[in-house]
Parts: sequence; C-alpha cells; structure tokens
Amino acid sequence: MDSDELTFFKFYEKFLSDFEKEVNNGLRVNCTLNRYKILLTYLRNFALIRYGYSDLSFKDLTWDCVQEFDYYRRDDQSLNLNFSCFKGLSYYDIKGFKNSNIQEFFDGNQWLLFVVKKPLHRQT
Repeated sequence: MDSDELTFFKFYEKFLSDFEKEVNNGLRVNCTLNRYKILLTYLRNFALIRYGYSDLSFKDLTWDCVQEFDYYRRDDQSLNLNFSCFKGLSYYDIKGFKNSNIQEFFDGNQWLLFVVKKPLHRQT
C-alpha cells in the first residue's frame, strides 16, 4: 500500500470522528459509537491475526474476507453475529426493509439501498 492511499482503517477512523461529532450534536447516540469502536478493535485484531496486516486496502475487502471475519468473531472470539455490524443498519432500518431496497448497482452487484432519516436537532 502507498503511504498516502486511503485504507479501510483510515476511512473507518474518519467515519468514527464524524460519527462522534454527530453524537456531540445530539444526532447520534454514544452507545452506537462505542459499538463501532469495539468493532474496529475486532477488525484490527482480525487483520493482524489472519493476514498479518496492520491495515487493509479496499481491495482486501472481499466476500471471503467478510466471511472469514464472521467465522473469526463466532469461532475464535465466541461472539454472536450482529447483522448490523456488517451493514451499519439499525433495527428500525431493517424493520422497514422491502424487496425494493435491493437494487443492482453500477458494479453489477446487488446492494441494499436505504434512505435513513436522521432526527431533527432542536435549537434552544
């Protein structure tokens, strides 16, 4: 990887930083932020143990990699599967899931597409 390449963990850390700003502004909740931070810890450990990598390029994020991470969490770490850890969806989002949310995207793969409504921030 090039030193200036946007890697998965750099991207994830930026995501966490942005998410934390939303928590501080009352748009998101802290417990979700903590879960995302815990997930990052598991992802870093997984990348190091399984691949010997301290970071992952986006090319490394294949279906096989996601499956191996699932096995790592369930088998090696004895953790239960949390559907939203892979998709970033809340229960509310999944509850409203319809077949129309599955659409073919530019890469020829099927993707889950959602419009996520954020709560309005009240001004005082």
